Amino acid sequence: MNGEDNPAGSNDFDLYVYEGRSDGARLACAENGSGQFGFCEVAYPASGAWTVEVRRKRGAGTCRSQY
Repeated sequence: MNGEDNPAGSNDFDLYVYEGRSDGARLACAENGSGQFGFCEVAYPASGAWTVEVRRKRGAGTCRSQY
């Protein structure tokens, strides 16, 4: 996950990747430290549905999804 680099440190977002659909999905990876950048790696991802969630803790920026 990439974000707007704000030198004031006012942007903070969290990244969560779940195996399965949003209801009943199993957490596969999380990056919930401070800051706006995040990385998750799933070594052997199963086929099927996956859910990616980004949560804003503070700050703002341009929102654009691409997949």
